[in-house]
Amino acid sequence: MKNPERKNYPALSQAEIRALYQENPTRAMRRLVWEIYCLHVVIKSAGAVIRARRMQDQLIPGGFDYVLDELAKALEPEIYVHENFPSMHEIYERRKARTSTKKRNKKVYR
Repeated sequence: MKNPERKNYPALSQAEIRALYQENPTRAMRRLVWEIYCLHVVIKSAGAVIRARRMQDQLIPGGFDYVLDELAKALEPEIYVHENFPSMHEIYERRKARTSTKKRNKKVYR
């Protein structure tokens, strides 16, 4: 993740997440811990895709497709994947325009 805040909040291990729940065992905390667990499953599936891509020439025929199918199954119940978010290209273009000196100068001089 390229977000600079990630330095302040490094990834938590499963033991650390469990300890957080045990400090505050409420229904809301249980729900958050469960969501984190589900996201970990998706991330591990994505990691398997990356590893399989590196070893694509060593996999059995159809092996890479199998790993992609497993990722698709992991993503299927995740609502946020199917929500209508702006594309990554749109987000990139907006960020680029925000930091553009040309745009900044227009605001200053007009």
